[in-house]
Amino acid sequence: QAKVGRRLRVLIDEANEEATIARSSADAPEIDGQVLLPPGCGRPGQMLEVEVTEALEHDLVAQPVDHSSS
Repeated sequence: QAKVGRRLRVLIDEANEEATIARSSADAPEIDGQVLLPPGCGRPGQMLEVEVTEALEHDLVAQPVDHSSS
């Protein structure tokens, strides 16, 4: 819950038509929780800045940060 509203830099692990799954630098693959993003946010191996919008039991839900308006 403490991460809701914070920005994180994440690495995309998986992307398909249902969701984009990423992890932050503090998360180990297959051990820690995931950062769940909407589909179409990027491709595997891509780094992305996101804002956390929700905390689930083990995972975070986030939206990509739009830098085009900065």
